Amino acid sequence: DGSGGALGFNEPFEANVFNGLVGRGGSGGGAIEIIAENDIVLGPNSLISCDGSSGFNSRLGAGGGGSGGSILLSAGGVIRNMGVISVMGGSGGYASRSYGTEDTARHGGGGSGGRAAMYGESIFTSSSFSMNNSGGLCSPSKNRTDVRNCYGRFGSFYKEERLRPTFFLDRRKGAHNTSGSLCLINPNRTTTELYSREKFDHTFHIQNGPEYHFGGNVRPGRISFFVLLGTDQYEDITRDGTRNILRGAALELRQKNWAETIENEAFDSVLIGLLIGDGIKHAANYNGSLRDADHGRYFKPTNQNAIPGTWHNIDLRLDWNNKTYDLSIDGVRAVSQHPFEGDSIQSVMISNLNLDQPIWFDEIFVGSDATMNFSCPYVHSENIKMKRPMQTGWTSEDIGDKSETHNMQRHNSHISNRQVYFHDDNGGLVPYDGEGHRSYTSEIKFRYPDGDHRDTGGLFGAGSTLDLHSPGEWDVDNPIKNRYPHSRIGKYVWYGEHENFKMERDGYANDKFNPGGIASCSTNDFITWKNEGIMMNYVNVTDMVRGSLGPFKLERPKVLFNELTKRYIMWMTINNESGDLGMAGVAVSNFANGPFDFIRSFYPDGNQTRDQTVFQDSDGNAFLVRTYYATVEYILPSPIMQPMWESVKNDDGTTNYPLNYHRAHYEPGYDDYHDIYLQRWRTESKPWKVTCVNVITKVEREVLYGKEYLNFEGEVCNDPFEQKIVHGQGSPLQENSQNGIQSRFLDPSDQMNSIWKPSSVPGVKAQPWSANYKDGTCGMRKMNNDMHEYDPNLPDRELEHRLDCSNIADNPIHPTLPDKLIGPNRIVEKRRAKYVSVSRLTEDFLDTSGILHSFEGEMEDEKDLVNLLNNIGLDFGWDSGKSIKSTLHAPKQNPNFQQEDDWDTRFHQYIKSFNDRALYSMAFVLGGKCSI
Repeated sequence: DGSGGALGFNEPFEANVFNGLVGRGGSGGGAIEIIAENDIVLGPNSLISCDGSSGFNSRLGAGGGGSGGSILLSAGGVIRNMGVISVMGGSGGYASRSYGTEDTARHGGGGSGGRAAMYGESIFTSSSFSMNNSGGLCSPSKNRTDVRNCYGRFGSFYKEERLRPTFFLDRRKGAHNTSGSLCLINPNRTTTELYSREKFDHTFHIQNGPEYHFGGNVRPGRISFFVLLGTDQYEDITRDGTRNILRGAALELRQKNWAETIENEAFDSVLIGLLIGDGIKHAANYNGSLRDADHGRYFKPTNQNAIPGTWHNIDLRLDWNNKTYDLSIDGVRAVSQHPFEGDSIQSVMISNLNLDQPIWFDEIFVGSDATMNFSCPYVHSENIKMKRPMQTGWTSEDIGDKSETHNMQRHNSHISNRQVYFHDDNGGLVPYDGEGHRSYTSEIKFRYPDGDHRDTGGLFGAGSTLDLHSPGEWDVDNPIKNRYPHSRIGKYVWYGEHENFKMERDGYANDKFNPGGIASCSTNDFITWKNEGIMMNYVNVTDMVRGSLGPFKLERPKVLFNELTKRYIMWMTINNESGDLGMAGVAVSNFANGPFDFIRSFYPDGNQTRDQTVFQDSDGNAFLVRTYYATVEYILPSPIMQPMWESVKNDDGTTNYPLNYHRAHYEPGYDDYHDIYLQRWRTESKPWKVTCVNVITKVEREVLYGKEYLNFEGEVCNDPFEQKIVHGQGSPLQENSQNGIQSRFLDPSDQMNSIWKPSSVPGVKAQPWSANYKDGTCGMRKMNNDMHEYDPNLPDRELEHRLDCSNIADNPIHPTLPDKLIGPNRIVEKRRAKYVSVSRLTEDFLDTSGILHSFEGEMEDEKDLVNLLNNIGLDFGWDSGKSIKSTLHAPKQNPNFQQEDDWDTRFHQYIKSFNDRALYSMAFVLGGKCSI
């Protein structure tokens, strides 16, 4: 705690000679103890002081200075001290006079310095740190030849740490603009004895950096971190005296922790070690500490060098099944399938192997490999090799069926059904000979069992390459182009779909959250490729049209840079497991190397898409060019069969010639009820029948026709004894009078005359002749025209012609016309073809504008559109035009053929009830009076 200074007198009683206590010694510095579970940080302006007090002045003898106190700092983590720790001793008092003389040796002596100690995992003291543990001063004696040794002695400063380097969170530096990084620095402990209790010894067994224990055996699939070397790392980096020393930064995956390694030197404690110094090296299965001189023989160099002052990304992927690892440096594969031996690790340790130069680590990741096992192209002498998913295209369902024809039909009629036309050989005709009309035409020239091309493994060329050449000098720090301003990406960026190939191994993320994604690589020379990672995961995609749940997969990504929004726009196709989705997707990013944010999914211009790409013209306009299949429908009105003329029939099927003629031409003689009025008067309209009645006995006898039946007087009856009654005088000798002379009048009320109705085609809806006879003003009348059969005015009557005022001639002779295309519109043929659409994009490149041009076309040799643009480019001359159009093809119809309003009633003689069409006659419409 610091002792008080001595009293400034020779004898104790002298303290009471004067009033009050004089010449008293200074107080001790006291004690301060600070203990932290984690870290202790003392800033640049901080001060922790336990200084001793100065002794009091006196005339006879001054007091001595108090000694410095004690300060203890103990942290479970790091102590970072940038301030001042002071345990100085107090100065001695001044004796102004001693027995009347000014030359005195009775000044107070200085107090000694105190004690300071720091304990922690790592202790860092910056250049601003100051440790004050000096002793106190004392006044010099005058006129003395001897040297008076009255200064206080230095105190002690002790620090103890488990790790050789000091480490702390440096807020000034961070990989790719992160908020900070872990800094490891080895202070030069040989500069002053006050700062260390041991000389720096390369073989001294102390840890070179912090170690993280996993609490058991683990099998991570990926270890990734960023490392930054100081700018003067390479001065005398390979030699220290006569010993070869490993220098630089290191990361080790340890099968046993460091302490166990020291106890058992024979065990291969390190599974894999990485060294970043004068080169980037790797080693597997070695033991001990990297400070050992012989460890350099384990490490093998890569073809990559570390650049001081530059952040480097180190990515290690482990295959525990095959016991191999891959190493990538700044995204470029440096080591492939290097073997190792071991089943697990227990800890990971980072080290700074330099003497006094700092090293920074950032974004250290140890865990499952969620990179989906994506690797960039490997270039050898023959071609580019790359593991790519199956390249799919349009399915066989999209292409559609092959061409088909309508079923052939044969229309029968009353003529074809006549016996005379039935022949065993069909009259020399072959039924259904030839080919029917085409119902479906497929113009698809290239089709395979899988679709428009055979399913094959995707090639490197199936992806797309973005040229990042700027108009002027290439700017590696352009934040618009690169999300890592301090990490150079290639001038060309390749994008392609990647599927997480099914593999079961420890440490590898192969679940529903990592099905695949759009991956990217960059290059300057198309030989060395940098892995830019997954630009967008499949799980981030949604179906915004139908709301299906997926899972989804993406294909054919293509990226353009939009000068207006300063963003990168990615177009791609979206499909599901069944392959029937066929949507387009759009994603955006501020950087060429992602990540990309999914914006939307939709059907561009309204229909499905699979084979598509985007390009820009010299003016910066962007276009979506894609293929699609469409079926064009050809429309015609349905054919309506025109009636065939047929003769009027009796109920037994024989032709009724009088009625046939009358209903075809209207013969007034057939429409005269009184045409045989004379014959009626003479009873010639009845068969011959004459009877003689005895006037007395009333006995009747019938007299047959013939002269031989007359009496001697040539009379029929014997007059006056008999009365002659004439029942009918139709001559039985004449055919037309045997049954009496018949009237030619065809009575429409006679049901036998209305048995037959036209029915030649389905479109005819006929009513009986009796109903047709009533249609019109002259059809509604008494058949005898209100004249009795014995009307004396019958000889003077006028015959009426009722053709124009009635529908008596309801079966006029007419030619058989071809079917008329007047019925409901119907699809007579479908034609399916493959089209190419060039659609101009909106200014932000996120949608199609509706301005497009489409035409028929197919790629040969199972190629996709990207092959055409890659080989020919914009010289192919494709353009969207300036008109708003649609890729939804409207049905085509000949304007010369249209559906008629009366297509279904044109041959109907009534609607619901007989004669009800008279309500629609002009006479009724204009006069309001029914015409019948």
